[in-house]
Amino acid sequence: HCTVTSVQKQLHLLTTIKRKGETIKILDVYKYLIDPEANMDFYLQDNDFIYVPTVGRKVKILKEVKRPHSYELIEGENLLDLIKYAGGLMADAYKSLIQVKRYYDNEEILIDVALDSLLLQGKDFELIDGDEVMINKIPEGVTNFIQIEGSIGFPGRYEFKEGMRISDALALAEGTGYDAYLYRAYVVRLNPDLSFKYIPVNLHEVMENPASPDNLPLQEMDVIQVLSSSEFREVDTVFIFGAVRQPGSFVYGEGMTLQDLLYLSGGVKREAANNRIEVARIINYNDAVKQALPTRTTVLTTSIGYDLDLEDRAKEFELQPFDQVFVRTTPEFTRQHNVFIEGEVQYPGTYAILDKEEKVLDLIQRAGDLTEWAFVKGASFIRRQDSAGYFFFDLEEVFKDPKSSMNYILKDGDVITIPTISDYIVIEGAIGYPGRDILNAPFEKSNRAKKYIKKYAAGFHKDAVRRKTYVQEPSGFIKETFSLGLLNIYPRVSEGAHVVAVYKKEKEAEEEPEEQREPIDWNDAIENATVKITGLLTLWILLTRIR
Repeated sequence: HCTVTSVQKQLHLLTTIKRKGETIKILDVYKYLIDPEANMDFYLQDNDFIYVPTVGRKVKILKEVKRPHSYELIEGENLLDLIKYAGGLMADAYKSLIQVKRYYDNEEILIDVALDSLLLQGKDFELIDGDEVMINKIPEGVTNFIQIEGSIGFPGRYEFKEGMRISDALALAEGTGYDAYLYRAYVVRLNPDLSFKYIPVNLHEVMENPASPDNLPLQEMDVIQVLSSSEFREVDTVFIFGAVRQPGSFVYGEGMTLQDLLYLSGGVKREAANNRIEVARIINYNDAVKQALPTRTTVLTTSIGYDLDLEDRAKEFELQPFDQVFVRTTPEFTRQHNVFIEGEVQYPGTYAILDKEEKVLDLIQRAGDLTEWAFVKGASFIRRQDSAGYFFFDLEEVFKDPKSSMNYILKDGDVITIPTISDYIVIEGAIGYPGRDILNAPFEKSNRAKKYIKKYAAGFHKDAVRRKTYVQEPSGFIKETFSLGLLNIYPRVSEGAHVVAVYKKEKEAEEEPEEQREPIDWNDAIENATVKITGLLTLWILLTRIR
């Protein structure tokens, strides 16, 4: 049996066994699949022939059957036999309409078959080789229901029955809720064009008299909406802000006091100014509501203990709707604010700010002052508060003049970095050094930007804009080249600085000729001329005074 079953997809439906030229057995594979108890045991003898013919009429069945697959049908077998071989239909199979896809007359066509009608009439549908039978699911969507929702005992969907009325639906849902508004409910009905119709009903009349016209007969998919009385009641609130543990809005209730609200908000925080609790109140609330008058506001002030023990007057202070309570923070109370100093100071690390006027120099002194390896010009200052970021910072100037504007007042999260002495500078950008656009070079006192580029970076790149060369100091300041047409006076370079040669923009590169002469090195010329002019001016001043 196992051998026959395992090869059923390849074997013909009917396999014959011949002995001495005669057919002595026909093996029906599908019969074995459907009824494995059938007596199909058979013993082969020497020289028996098993003949497996080529496949015959082959059809496929898909989707909502228990064994979707391709099957071979013999003469006389058609759609109903195919469904039987496929294990029968699934529970959700849609029997009113199945489809057969067929290749006919060089076309692919679709044939609709009413299976339930065939079953009622005891008829079958003939299939041909290559047919594909598709059995779909029943379309989703229950329609035989009514729905009841809102202030009701057990809201939900219930089975619709012919003749059902509103009173029947209320009984199924165990009646209305305690807060149901009985004098106006709605039956929401779906029209044939899929629009909705609202039908008002009086549930009080329905419950008092089932024969009332309000006890409407229901239809499939009707929705009964029972309103709640609370939906017509506006909830009043009071508010509390400031130094309490749970600030926000709270539902107002009759007899609610200021002390009650403070308890509901979790009590005051440590930093609360307990001697100043303010209550902002609409003093003409009732008149404003009843007569639609403009509101007028006043502010009342009281005090409180940290144990929420209010003054006698405050204990009896009843709140009104929309009161706003403000618990202020005492100006004397602030939590610790920390700054960080790193690098070349004696004691780097995190420090708490001592007062609101502590400055950079104060912090450096608290950190034991600078070490002998501190690179003062390279110091940096970063402020994390409010994402302020990098600040221009010249610590050398701060040491010279403690009143300098760069001796910043410290804020929470500030970071001061004092790097180690630097004995090199950085050259980058439009330089001629092959394969590199950034280099480090030793610092040489009194040299200008052009000399560094010429000596260490193989000169300017052919696309460099020389007049835009600049030097960025470790403090963040930018020193630009001073241009006089053909004459460029390049800035001096200090230790730790960045020398930056700027590339031409595309438009400038197109307009300027590809080859340019190396300009005269006017820097040396200017320096020599300046020395001579200075000497002449000094001599002239002396002679003038002598005369």
